[in-house]
Amino acid sequence: MVAVVLGAVTAAVVAPERPVTACGPDFPTNMIVRRADALATMWDGSFVEEAGKLAAISDTDRAAFSRAPLQMPASAREQALYSAAAKSFHAGDLDAAARGFRSLLRLPAKERRRLSVAAAYSLGRTLSSHWKSDGAIAAFREVRALAQAGFVDDQSLATSSLGEEARVERTQRGDLVRAVHLYAQEAALDGPDGALSLLAIVREITSRERTALYRDDVGTKLLALYFYTRRSEIADAEQVTWERELTKRATTEARGAAYLAAAAYRNGNWEAAADLASRCHHTPIATWVQAKLALRDGDRARAEVLLREVERARIAGNPPDSDLPAYSLDEDPRSLVRGELGLLALADQRFTEAADWFARGTRMVEAAYVAERVMSPDELLVAVRRTEDARRAGPPKLTDGEDAEEVCNLWEPAVGDHAYCWGTSLREIYARRLVRLHRYAEALDAFADSPNADDAKQLIAAMKRADASSGIERAEHLYRASRTLRRKGMEIAGTEVGPDWSAYDGNYERETLCMPSPTAGYARFAEPDSDEYQDPSDGCTLPTKADAAFVSVLEAARVGASAPEIDQRFSYRYAASRLAETAANLVPPGSQAYAQTLCWAALYARRDRTRVDELYATYLRNRGESLGGEFGESCEEPDFHAARTFEADQQQRRIERTLAAARSRAWTWPRIRAAAWRHKRWLGLPVIAFLLLLLVRRRSGASLGTL
Repeated sequence: MVAVVLGAVTAAVVAPERPVTACGPDFPTNMIVRRADALATMWDGSFVEEAGKLAAISDTDRAAFSRAPLQMPASAREQALYSAAAKSFHAGDLDAAARGFRSLLRLPAKERRRLSVAAAYSLGRTLSSHWKSDGAIAAFREVRALAQAGFVDDQSLATSSLGEEARVERTQRGDLVRAVHLYAQEAALDGPDGALSLLAIVREITSRERTALYRDDVGTKLLALYFYTRRSEIADAEQVTWERELTKRATTEARGAAYLAAAAYRNGNWEAAADLASRCHHTPIATWVQAKLALRDGDRARAEVLLREVERARIAGNPPDSDLPAYSLDEDPRSLVRGELGLLALADQRFTEAADWFARGTRMVEAAYVAERVMSPDELLVAVRRTEDARRAGPPKLTDGEDAEEVCNLWEPAVGDHAYCWGTSLREIYARRLVRLHRYAEALDAFADSPNADDAKQLIAAMKRADASSGIERAEHLYRASRTLRRKGMEIAGTEVGPDWSAYDGNYERETLCMPSPTAGYARFAEPDSDEYQDPSDGCTLPTKADAAFVSVLEAARVGASAPEIDQRFSYRYAASRLAETAANLVPPGSQAYAQTLCWAALYARRDRTRVDELYATYLRNRGESLGGEFGESCEEPDFHAARTFEADQQQRRIERTLAAARSRAWTWPRIRAAAWRHKRWLGLPVIAFLLLLLVRRRSGASLGTL
């Protein structure tokens, strides 16, 4: 019944705090690639977040308004009075409703502890509906007094009463400044509508109303905050006017000088930004501006000191249980300042510290880059051991239907547990790196308790057996290793970042920064305002000169040394292809095993047409028979058993063919008889020849007798 009577304050409509992506991954900025930009760019700020800091709230009030409500039933009399008043309210009889709520509030205190706060709040709304502003304001103040006295406030009505009183002050009394103060108090107490109401006011006020606010510290600070965080909502023609007005009035920390300093910095007015920021001593945003200005002056040490102050101030993002959208990484101040500290540590060759700063800021891609490509294996091992306890402790408490892997979200800084997520990721990065370095014994230890342990054992066992054998036996083990590597290579040998992007399960790839030559440095740079960052020679992203200043020689050397053997997209596929090719070279070229292992080598590397063509040319050179379109597309299991006896079988077949040929040429009686039968029409020729011979001899004898 209470909820029905109280209703809900009409919420102010505001633009979302961040743009919404319709579909597909909304990748955050890779701070590693555009380092100078990341360090120079000022946080956009959050009107809603900062509005909660406009008013000072005493610890007593904050404790009273956030106190856990007492669990007690309403007395029979107060429930009856409240129900009757509520019925009158819904019937439109506001006078009767007001009388009923007042009757409840006149009961002895011990008889109305459950519903007094609700009755006072409802009385205030009832009177404000009649435009009885004095009575309404008195009722809303009584709400807060009752809550402070310990009466039950299970719906946070004390906080909401500030907004209700502010509405009366503005709409019925015309006191805009008083309304702003009340809304600011509501926002400071995390009331649902305080900040949004302030935003609605600033969007709607006239120039005359702005002048009234400029006469008040909180009002001026509110306008400076709006100018800093929502300047794009102000018409271009009006922005000059706003800036001129604020320059005259936002002159102290209490009047929003920090917000105006941030706005001046973003507008490129460095002198004004420095002057305004110097007037603020307790404002993280002003300190952040000073850190940016120190970087512009080349003073990295001072910038880092200031950034650490900002980080300790713990500027928070939108509460995860609020109606506002959660921050993205590029909008969350915690993530940004920790990322900036990571960049400075990286430039100063404090690689382990850099990785940890990035991880604490949920900049997991940047953290993985440092761990995988810049830290040495020994440094990585130390980091893994340091995070082992957190990893073994397991993920934070999961909600229903939530998977442990979902806790470690790449894009939402408010999600997950830093220690567990980073420890888990670090261990996997280390284990896969050991596999790529062929440090198999250490890799097995690193993969212990990993979901990929069995596949890693299978690959490593095959490689060890291959190293301990030779000939066709070695070929068979290499082939088995290649199959495992191709099937589970992303999980047991892939790089977390480029070129394989295991961080995204290989589904996406992102830009990577070109590294300088160890001897000659960078040959060319990207222009600061150009979109043409890509180096056409190898596809990496060229830095500007300002970016390159944050890339150390040691970092470049380590990135080169830590690259996979085949530094191409899905490098493990090429590694598997090479294993299969090596296996093919160990078996007889004419065997089925040779043809099929080469076929598998081509199938693994089918993304690279040049590689496939080279393998096919090798196949043709050694086999001489064409497979057409089947090569590298449909492969059979190699028959290594037949390959072991291939040479002997070939020799035996050659002997058998020779003997068969010899036997086919021998003149045996069956062959003669068969030949005679085939040529039987010629059998009369010898008889005829014999008769002719007799005839000739007889005639010769007769001739001699006559002589």
